[in-house]
Amino acid sequence: NQSHTNWYCIVSDDASNASSLAMIVKTCQSDDRFQIFPHRDNLGFYLNFERALSYTPIDADYVALCDQDDFWYPCKLRRLLDASGSDVSLTYSDMKLVDESGATISDSYWTTRRNNYDNLHTLMAANTITGAASLFHRELLDVVLPFPPRIADAYHDHWIALTAFLTGRIQYIPEALYDYRQHARNIIGHTSFTRRKAGRVRRSKTNKRTTARFW
Repeated sequence: NQSHTNWYCIVSDDASNASSLAMIVKTCQSDDRFQIFPHRDNLGFYLNFERALSYTPIDADYVALCDQDDFWYPCKLRRLLDASGSDVSLTYSDMKLVDESGATISDSYWTTRRNNYDNLHTLMAANTITGAASLFHRELLDVVLPFPPRIADAYHDHWIALTAFLTGRIQYIPEALYDYRQHARNIIGHTSFTRRKAGRVRRSKTNKRTTARFW
């Protein structure tokens, strides 16, 4: 139901069971903008996002990531596109937090942590650019793919955010454009970043060492 209708959706199925795959096929079969890529090997969410991105059509102008249990507002793609200028590598928005039934938990993601998209040191230490909130130029895939080996709790959207930061400008829209569903089976959910001062000092020193190695 997007107000911007010129889109193509890639569904990369990460070795779901037969009944789940059948439900996906039934849901998508009435709209030829959806293309399903089933797989027998389960890679996990990190490498499955890499696999999905590898299917991006060469003639696509932009890429937007969609987590399967989130709910996009009809204006999401249009608002992200309108905010994406020629010098912008990636645009992302705020999001509303909802529970399993869709009831509002928070009208904004930024409740206990600070948003950051203009400081490399901080962005390297803790990503604030959520993949499902983002839209980026297709050319960024030339740098993003292949993903680096996953280290600790590093995620696909953190890698994409860092490459976008280093190759162009990041634009933020302070408006919730989708519902970010929180439930017991979230692989990645909303995280509180309330910390004591001593913890911030220690992480600041680690930040500097990590950045030095990165450069």
